[in-house]
Amino acid sequence: MLLAFTNSGGNSTRRIYELHTGRQFGDVLVREGNYRQAFPEDLTDATLRLNGHWDEKEIDEWGSEIPSNALDLLQKDLLAIRREHKAGHKHSAPAAEQPAAR
Repeated sequence: MLLAFTNSGGNSTRRIYELHTGRQFGDVLVREGNYRQAFPEDLTDATLRLNGHWDEKEIDEWGSEIPSNALDLLQKDLLAIRREHKAGHKHSAPAAEQPAAR
């Protein structure tokens, strides 16, 4: 599962996508505060932060599926992070709006 968080105007949104197909499932959830405060239950020790930064307008334009070029980038980043973890390194992505994989 791939979780995509965005912050805008004092609120956060969370979208959930199937990791391999990029298809969205469930509804977009909106909560008050930034994504770290609004969705702490999603940000566990098992969560891997992926590089990626798309604004909410662009994500809305995607509709119910992440475009293949963006999905390919996220999957490549996930593979790189997994390799780093196996080698004993920690990965930290910028603290901006970013997808997370679990």
